[in-house]
Amino acid sequence: MAEPLKRLWKFLNTDIGDLFSAETLKDGVDSAKAVLELAKALKEQGSNVEQLAPLVGRISTLLDVLNLPLVQVVGAGLPFVSIATGFLKLYLEKSQQELTLAQCTALVSQGAYLESLQALLSLPENRVWLEQISQTPASAPVEKQIVKLGEWQLDEEQAKKAVVCFHESQLAENFNQILMTRLQDAGVGATEANILTQRIAWNTTRYINQAIANQAEQVKPLASTARSPTSQPVG
Repeated sequence: MAEPLKRLWKFLNTDIGDLFSAETLKDGVDSAKAVLELAKALKEQGSNVEQLAPLVGRISTLLDVLNLPLVQVVGAGLPFVSIATGFLKLYLEKSQQELTLAQCTALVSQGAYLESLQALLSLPENRVWLEQISQTPASAPVEKQIVKLGEWQLDEEQAKKAVVCFHESQLAENFNQILMTRLQDAGVGATEANILTQRIAWNTTRYINQAIANQAEQVKPLASTARSPTSQPVG
């Protein structure tokens, strides 16, 4: 069964979030700031639903953070994979339902992709131009593109390919399109934006594997897929 990328957010936004006063999403910057606040709340409050539900209600996907100036995204130094696995833990505790491979992949891949971006853009050779490009939030068209990403359907076969070989997956292609547009929106040339995006996608698997190694209980479907001797990139 295919899963929209934002389906996991819906769990707290409706089933749990209805118990509290969830805030209404205002714009892309608001949702991006909610990601930052969610990271802080997960660290300080753990699985406190009363604290997390209003924040989750303001988020489409973790990639909402790209609405912020890119230098701010990099400078925040957020543990995006930990945010993803922390939310999966909360989902498991509150829903008492086993997660599918598509559900796990949808969320962990977002965190892994953002950590890959953060690591690459933090390199000294990239910090110079990062501080020279536009320090403004994403433009309205880019905001809409980021929100639309949450509607994309991820099925089990696509999820398997993303775990085994992320940079060759449809999920990577969709993330890359968003990031390419965002980089160019900030003033990065098309060629350089493409090179950076491809490198970020290529390194994302490293962070997916870290999630599997460090949080195997929360990402069982990912761990099973990665360990499977028959796991091969899907052609």
